[in-house]
Amino acid sequence: MDITRALKISRNTVVLWIEKYKTGANIQKCLKDEKGRGRKYEIFDEEIAFIKNTVCRKPIEFGYAAEVWSLTKLTVHINKTAEANGFPRLSTVSVSYVQKLLRSLSIKPHKIEYYCEKRDPDFEEKKQNVLVFLQGC
Repeated sequence: MDITRALKISRNTVVLWIEKYKTGANIQKCLKDEKGRGRKYEIFDEEIAFIKNTVCRKPIEFGYAAEVWSLTKLTVHINKTAEANGFPRLSTVSVSYVQKLLRSLSIKPHKIEYYCEKRDPDFEEKKQNVLVFLQGC
C-alpha cells in the first residue's frame, strides 16, 4: 500500500522521515519537527501602530467601496501599502497574523462600531460649543 495515500501525507514528508531515520534518529524523533524551525515573525511597535492606524480608518477613506474591513481586504491593503509607508516587512504579513494581532488588541474591524480613537481634528472645539450651548439652556 502506498504510504502517502494510507497516511494522507505528501511524498516529501515521507522522504524527510526516511532521511531523518537514516541519520540515526529514532522513530518518534523522525515523526516530529524540531523546535525552532521556521522563521519567527516579529513585529515592532511602529508596525503595529501602522496597522492600528489603518484598521481605525474606514475602507472608504482608501477608495474601497466597503463600509467595514474584512480581514482579507485589510491584509491585502496592508501588503500593498506597507512598503511605501516604510514598513517593507508588512508587505508579506498574512491574514492569520493580522487576525491574531487584532484579537490581541481587542479590535474588531468587521464591526460597524469602531473601537479606536475618533479622528475629528475639531472635536475639542465642537465639544466646547455644545457644552456652552447646553449651559445656556
